[in-house]
Amino acid sequence: MSNISVENRLKQLFDERPGNSRLDNVLGDLRMGAIATVVLQGIPSKKAENYRYTDIRAIYESQQSVVSCAQADNGCQTECLPVESECFKMCNGCMVSHQKLVETQQGVILGSLAEAADRYPYLVGEYLNRATDSKNTIEAINTAFVQDGFFLYVPKNVELEQHISIRDSYCAANSAMTFSRALVIMEPNAKATVIFDTHSECENQMANNSLREFFVKDGAKLNII
Repeated sequence: MSNISVENRLKQLFDERPGNSRLDNVLGDLRMGAIATVVLQGIPSKKAENYRYTDIRAIYESQQSVVSCAQADNGCQTECLPVESECFKMCNGCMVSHQKLVETQQGVILGSLAEAADRYPYLVGEYLNRATDSKNTIEAINTAFVQDGFFLYVPKNVELEQHISIRDSYCAANSAMTFSRALVIMEPNAKATVIFDTHSECENQMANNSLREFFVKDGAKLNII
């Protein structure tokens, strides 16, 4: 490792990251603000109460690269759970299902967060990052680097009878950092059950920063498994 701080190393990785994610059309200023938070506030040490038993700085210091969605089909095991459900497959936080975004006649939208941000920028932009803590450096790292994730929007009074499952697998050729995101929006009296199935079957060390935002409005019911 060089003498450069872990925060400045992350800033370098951020600057080197190709600006080819479709999430850029929604995140934009959020990304720049997030990486500024990382540099200014710094990654907490074990002196911080929430991390007194976890050396979070050591985790980020030990990682040398950030896995991109372009690398998202290497080594991941994406078999679906043996349960009746609408299954979406993800690798390193990026959607790899053949049909990345599904839109039903009832107005339900589900699948890739990047695809949803591209097709429904106003809907995604209204909620994305709204439930996060602007002073939380670990959440800010996710906002700065995440490229894709899972998205679900259920309109008012709509009940999804079939469960939704997300097989989220992690693997890379070398030790690396990965980032995943979920954004779920339940309008009033909507109902749904979502199963998150997360695996790492890779021999290399992987650090995953995962952030999930749930917006459940009056009378709505969201079951998370």
